[in-house]
Amino acid sequence: MTKIGFYLLLLFALFAYTLNLRLDVMEVDAAQYAQMSWQMLHSKQFLQIYCGQNAYLDKPPLLFWLNSFSFWLLGISNFSYKLPSLLFALLGIYSTYRFANVYYNEKLAQTAALMLATSQALFLITNDVRTDTMLMGAVIFSIWQWSQFFETSKSKNLLLGSIGVALALLAKGPIGLIVTGAALFPHLLWKKNLKQIFDVRIVLSVFVIALLITPMCIGLFQQFGMKGLKFYFWTQSFGRITGESEWNNHTDPFFLVHSTAWAILPWTVFLFVGWLKPVWSFIKNLTQGPEAETLPKHRFIEIISLSGFTFILLSLSLSKYLLPHYIFVVFPLAAVIAASYFEEAMDDKQQRKFILPLQGVLIFGLCFVAAYLQYAFKGVELFSLLVLLAMPLSLGVLFFKTKNWLYASAFAIIYFNALLSGFYYPEILKYQPQSEFGKYMHTRANEQIDFVSYQSGVSFSPVFYAQRLCAGEFTEREKLHQFLEQQKKLFVITGENGLADLRTENISFKIIYDRKTFPVSKINGKFLNPATRESTCEKIYLLEATKAQ
Repeated sequence: MTKIGFYLLLLFALFAYTLNLRLDVMEVDAAQYAQMSWQMLHSKQFLQIYCGQNAYLDKPPLLFWLNSFSFWLLGISNFSYKLPSLLFALLGIYSTYRFANVYYNEKLAQTAALMLATSQALFLITNDVRTDTMLMGAVIFSIWQWSQFFETSKSKNLLLGSIGVALALLAKGPIGLIVTGAALFPHLLWKKNLKQIFDVRIVLSVFVIALLITPMCIGLFQQFGMKGLKFYFWTQSFGRITGESEWNNHTDPFFLVHSTAWAILPWTVFLFVGWLKPVWSFIKNLTQGPEAETLPKHRFIEIISLSGFTFILLSLSLSKYLLPHYIFVVFPLAAVIAASYFEEAMDDKQQRKFILPLQGVLIFGLCFVAAYLQYAFKGVELFSLLVLLAMPLSLGVLFFKTKNWLYASAFAIIYFNALLSGFYYPEILKYQPQSEFGKYMHTRANEQIDFVSYQSGVSFSPVFYAQRLCAGEFTEREKLHQFLEQQKKLFVITGENGLADLRTENISFKIIYDRKTFPVSKINGKFLNPATRESTCEKIYLLEATKAQ
């Protein structure tokens, strides 16, 4: 891979990321975090975290701190909400490159960085922004710096690695420290360098980490007492394994394996073969003793990536509550594994015969998925159709010119996600009209009309875009009627049942918006099919209600 090719592909990936910055935040999690970040800035309460009127005890504050600062600096927008997480994603890509360069050559380091940058997960978490982007960037930064420290014994790397661990703890809790330990400790054990753990300077790192997370701990104690500290340091992470946490979504034992399979696209084949092959070799060499010397032996330059990815995948799989993005924290290590095997496979004719046909199926499979999304959301709209048709043509020209599977694979996923963000996500987000409701209410901010939810569930995007808290979530029309008596005029977000209820009351209202809604972060086959989409959606309305005279 040439340097020009490497930087061009990274630039194209960055272009796809920036398309994500203009898209509305998605319900539920991203919209909730956007609301909370705005609320933190609005209330000037930076140590205590609230969601609406309720004290919030789930995620640590780093996302909210950085987003509220971004809002203060750049104004409140989709761009300013997603920008801090994008910067952490770029930090993760750069740190992956630098980490791989500690142990491998420049070519493999570039391949690993490119694979991470063009994994489907990175395109996803620079759009549907949660805490995981910051966690991933902070963790691989800390692993890079600590690896450098163990190789060179330079104090600056120890200090920077400690800052990275602290940021990871502030991003999503103890998982940040656990991943770093799971990656580095087995490597030191394998290299028989455990004495480095007892370096007196390690005490400094503990002090730095403790100092940086102290403001968060103060806020937790002020808000929740010892319960808050216990939740953060134990229940939130380990409680999901021991059963102390009430969260349980009954996922299957291989949930994170098949989540990884689609989230690491288009590098799935290289990751899984590159992961299972050395694991099998490693087990044989550990279990067969002296006889192992007669076996083909995988050469372990480092086992940080292998141990970090494997142990975290296994330990997270024990949790009773899982979502696909939980495993993204170790995708930088997965990218190093995939890059290592990619280099090996490209140098071996027999392996190429097995791997490359599978890779070809994945690449052109993306073209078929894009074609289906065109049919589902844009139909025969000329401009988007022409851009779509250019995808296989561009891929064919690129591959004919370069015969480079890395270029072709990276280009395919970048093009696919540019289509997603440029054409298809905007159509999908039309089924999240709550954002539109909030923007409309913001245009009438000078009228100071409160808004309420009536029999329509909880939505966070109206709060973020209206830049005002929901004044009430009502399920009984009598209580809504009483509140309207006090306020004289209200914006009301409601569904079909709520609208039918209001028609029977002595309430005067006009319908401002009448829209279809669907949980856009949970797209399914029926929603994607234009013939069945309407059956999956519900009606939602924005009303302007006034007290009857």
